[in-house]
Amino acid sequence: MGCEIVKALVAAGCGHVLALDISPESLAAFDSPYITALVCDLTDPQATRDCLEKVYQIHKRIDILINCAG
Repeated sequence: MGCEIVKALVAAGCGHVLALDISPESLAAFDSPYITALVCDLTDPQATRDCLEKVYQIHKRIDILINCAG
């Protein structure tokens, strides 16, 4: 489901979409200059904080957040 949401956001014209997943294989499906794919275990609070810090360093903000982990 998350993959389809990412693709729909890109198709709708979002300037840049960030995709997080615990599985590098799942993230390999994203081949677009409009998508940044990062491996992140959202069940690990420190890993989540580290990932979000990296996002803020790169993009400085998050405009839309969709959590569909699970």
